[in-house]
Amino acid sequence: MQAKRVIIINDCFDANARLRIEAQVAMAFPNLPITFYASEPFATLSLSFLLAEAEFTNGDVVLFNAAPRNATQKVEGNRAGEMVFVKVKTGGLLVGPNEGYSLTLIKDQIETIYTKRADDGNVSGTQFRSAYVFPKAAGEFMAMPEERRDKLYASHTATDYPIPVLTADYIAWIDSFDNIKLTRRSTQEPLLQPGHEYIVRFKRDGRLVKEVRLPYREKLTLLNNGELGIITGSSFGQTGLEIARRTGVVKLPGAVAYIHEQFGFTPYVEDEVQIS
Repeated sequence: MQAKRVIIINDCFDANARLRIEAQVAMAFPNLPITFYASEPFATLSLSFLLAEAEFTNGDVVLFNAAPRNATQKVEGNRAGEMVFVKVKTGGLLVGPNEGYSLTLIKDQIETIYTKRADDGNVSGTQFRSAYVFPKAAGEFMAMPEERRDKLYASHTATDYPIPVLTADYIAWIDSFDNIKLTRRSTQEPLLQPGHEYIVRFKRDGRLVKEVRLPYREKLTLLNNGELGIITGSSFGQTGLEIARRTGVVKLPGAVAYIHEQFGFTPYVEDEVQIS
C-alpha cells in the first residue's frame, strides 16, 4: 500500500495542537500533501458525518479523532477508544479511535477493520494520541507487507466489530449557511409528503427542548424567502433531510439563528430530532 495524501479530521481548534499534529504527520509521511479539517468539538457524530460524506480513494490516509460528548468506554491511563485501521470500499485507510459514533455513519462503507494485537494504540499513556500515536501507527501499517500485517493485526468485518448504532435521528452537522443536517434520510419510512406540515421535536440528553411545526419541501428553492422548513438536501447522496431557512440575497438569519430568535434555544450537533 502506498500513501498519496494525508487527511486529518480532528476536533481540535487550537493552533498549537494542530501544528503539533501536522508536524508529526509530516515526519510519518514525508513529502505528502496534508489537509486538515475540523469537526465539531465533543461530537463524534459530526466526525462520522464528515467521514461518510467524503469520497476517499486508494492512497488516501485519513487520521481521525474527536472526543465524545458522553464517553461510554472505561478510560485507564488516558487510553480511551481502541485504535482501529479501517479500509473502506473505495480504497482509503482511516486510522483513529473507535470512540462514540465515529464509525456509525460509515458502517456500510467499511471493507475491513484491523486492530493491532495486544496494542490498543496507547501503550505510553499519552493524552495526545492524534499527534504521537496515530500518525506513526498509520505509517507503519501502510508500509508493512500484507503477510506480516496479517500476523500482527486482527481483522474484523463491520458486523462483527462493536460499532454503536443510532436508535433515533440526530443532528449530524450544521453547515456554514446554518442548515441543520440530520441523520435521517428521505428514503426512510414513513416518507414525508411535500406541502405537508410536521411536528419537529428537539431533544437533548433525553429531554424535550422545543417542539415546532414545519412544512416539508422537496428542496431549498421551494421554500419561500425567509421560510423555515424541512427539505431534502445534499447529504447522504442527496437523500438526507435538513432543517433549513431560505435566506437568498436578503441576508436573513439562517436556520439556527432564526430558531434561536423565534423559539429561544440553539440546536447543537448530536441533539435528537423527531419528525412526526
